[in-house]
Amino acid sequence: MKPLLILGLLGSIGGAALSVMIRTSLKDLRQEKDTLNRATLAIHDQAREQIAAITTTNDTFVETNKNAKNEDLQTKSLVSETKGKEDTLQATRKEIADIGAKRQAMQEEITRILGSSGTPEEILAKNEALKKENDAKVEELEKVSKESEAVLKAAAESETLITRLKQQQATRAKAIALSSRTGTISAVNPDFGFVIVNLGQNQGVTSESRLLVKRGNQLIGKVNVVQIEGNTTVADIVTKSLTAGFSIEPGDEVVFENSPT
Repeated sequence: MKPLLILGLLGSIGGAALSVMIRTSLKDLRQEKDTLNRATLAIHDQAREQIAAITTTNDTFVETNKNAKNEDLQTKSLVSETKGKEDTLQATRKEIADIGAKRQAMQEEITRILGSSGTPEEILAKNEALKKENDAKVEELEKVSKESEAVLKAAAESETLITRLKQQQATRAKAIALSSRTGTISAVNPDFGFVIVNLGQNQGVTSESRLLVKRGNQLIGKVNVVQIEGNTTVADIVTKSLTAGFSIEPGDEVVFENSPT
């Protein structure tokens, strides 16, 4: 029994010792795990801080890069604007130089015309005097031109009047000449109401001529020209123009009532 008891006791002691050892080992493990956990948390915290720092740094880099691009664009814009200003300045300087050259040329031309090398004020005074003299000449010329126009107008009116008078004289002379021409009725056709007169185109008869028929000092009537030949004319008797109790007969005298127009 004793050996068994001893073995049992040893087993109990051993179990207790093992239990103590296990508990100690578990405690140590827990402490180690807690330490690891705390270390892990610390690492996570550091990682978050580093990530935040990296993010801030990246944002700063992006902003800096953006600002750098803006500065570059502004610099290029300023360079372009400066070049434009320089071009404008050069163009302005060229215009000033051109104006100066033109002024010099004008000065030389004025000096050449006036034959003087005086000051601009003296040249301007001479130029003003010449301008007044020229204005006086122009005014005198305009006056003469108006007088000439009036004379030419009067001459034209006179010429028109003379032409009209000449035409009237020619018409009157022609009328007198026609009035002095007489003819006779060569034949009468009472059925068809026409006569034949021994006056024709050669004697000045036209389609617009109006012929009078008379016997002595007695007016018999009128005839209207119908057909004209060289020395004869066919004319219709104007019945309404016949004097009461008279009729046109061969041998009656024929004269012109009007001249051709």
